[in-house]
Amino acid sequence: MFFRFFPRLPGRVINVLALLDEQYDGLCSRLKSHQHLFLDVVDETSYLGNVAYQFRVVLQETDPPIWRRFVVPSGITLHRLHIILQEVMGWTNSHLYRFKIGTKEYAEPDPENEFNELYFKNSRRTKLERLVINKGNTFLYEYDFGDSWIHELVVEDILEPGSSQQYPVCLAGERACPPEDCVGPHGYAELLGIISNPEHEEYLDKMAWHNGGRFHRNTHTDVFYSIIDFI
Repeated sequence: MFFRFFPRLPGRVINVLALLDEQYDGLCSRLKSHQHLFLDVVDETSYLGNVAYQFRVVLQETDPPIWRRFVVPSGITLHRLHIILQEVMGWTNSHLYRFKIGTKEYAEPDPENEFNELYFKNSRRTKLERLVINKGNTFLYEYDFGDSWIHELVVEDILEPGSSQQYPVCLAGERACPPEDCVGPHGYAELLGIISNPEHEEYLDKMAWHNGGRFHRNTHTDVFYSIIDFI
């Protein structure tokens, strides 16, 4: 857990991090007992009768990997899948995105895309079930063309519709989503190095800059966990 890495932290910081540890342990117990959390980002009644896809998504170039396992109805659009991924991962939906499935790319229509010679198919009109149909299929999702966060999705299972199950649902995951605008995977690795060393000259600035110090690298996202202030 986080505070165990920093035995020399001030007492008030250790107390707060200890509370985070307790909440995180409680969260893990909930996940293990299969109390899966429903993501309230679509009206699930619109997709009754559809099969569902169980995905594992991994944020590339993170070590240990940041990943989630979740289930969505097959009848959603790619744009809706984008919204779900934002919730699952913990992003803030503040940047452009695109999917690369096979040789084609899909994104939300934006005049700037044409200006930048980015020609995408319309993700709002493209159904997931028309492109991803087999167990084992993989494709890419990129969020924030500046930081270039690349996510790899793999279809782990195809589930028959069930009257008692609500989708989308997040089943499991490890590690928090990086803060927005931290210059991609390499910038995130540098950030972790700084906040792991309270004596670093940029420590306080980085903790204050990234959401007022409300970032914890070992917890899941707000979908699972409500982060409290470190300092």
